[in-house]
Amino acid sequence: MRLRSDLILAVLCLVSCNIVSPEAGQCDEAEKPAWSQYNDDGEKYFKEKNYTEAEKSWSNALDTAQFERKKTLACEKNYNTSLKSLSRLYYESGNWEPRDKNLMLFTMCMNSRISDAIAREQLQEAEELSLGLLRIREKGLPEDDRTLFGTRVQLGQIYIKQGKYADAECLYRQNLKLANATTGPMHSFLLTEAQKDLAEVLITLGNYKEAESILSDPLRLVDALGRAARFVMDQGKYLQAESLCKDALKRLEANAKAVANERMLNQRNVAEVKILEQYAQCLRKTKRIREAKKLEARAESIKTD
Repeated sequence: MRLRSDLILAVLCLVSCNIVSPEAGQCDEAEKPAWSQYNDDGEKYFKEKNYTEAEKSWSNALDTAQFERKKTLACEKNYNTSLKSLSRLYYESGNWEPRDKNLMLFTMCMNSRISDAIAREQLQEAEELSLGLLRIREKGLPEDDRTLFGTRVQLGQIYIKQGKYADAECLYRQNLKLANATTGPMHSFLLTEAQKDLAEVLITLGNYKEAESILSDPLRLVDALGRAARFVMDQGKYLQAESLCKDALKRLEANAKAVANERMLNQRNVAEVKILEQYAQCLRKTKRIREAKKLEARAESIKTD
């Protein structure tokens, strides 16, 4: 499962590192033997528990694959294999401190492992890995480093999937503080994301007042209510999800008079359709099919207007 934090990390890395996207083409056959040799050596050293040499070999394999990756997408498999090998080394050897202090490489490796754990629905493993990664990055980076933002979002989403909303709240408060301290072109993006994340969790925890103070835009608040409803619905809390959807619809109705132009009307309609469809899903989960069909018909009517 792809997480939104992947996008945030990608944006931050592009801004911070000025990474150039690869172009399509064919893999340079001349580099294949070198990558294969490094990869095979790494496997051999890893089986022998010679983790120092295994890291060197797999790091060389990654460098070789990355060099080709900048010119072509055909070596993407080699690159991903090297990332997974290094992440396996760091995880299974218990070595949470990258020997060369290359936090960017370490982050990429561990994110590969975390994504794999999430795909296997091993959320406890994903939490352990993500928490370990965050601690290492917080230790090695200034507290105002904006790339910490995406790492916290990733862990926060894992907490939310397990119903650990208070833990996610703590992370998102740190991100809001970081966003407020950030200057330059990333300030607006980070602030918007931080406000949204925190408001959604606060709503889930029942703290509506603070959520409203964070999101002054009524439509943003409605969207946050919908996201919070999705969180609790995924936990099987259908009555709470239904209550959140009802609240969102009431707020949309109360805001109807404030719609001043066609753009605002379109935004309101999109928000209403999303809430109606989510509300209908919730009703179907509780076997209230007739009510669900009415909401679905209402949503379709708005779409066709």
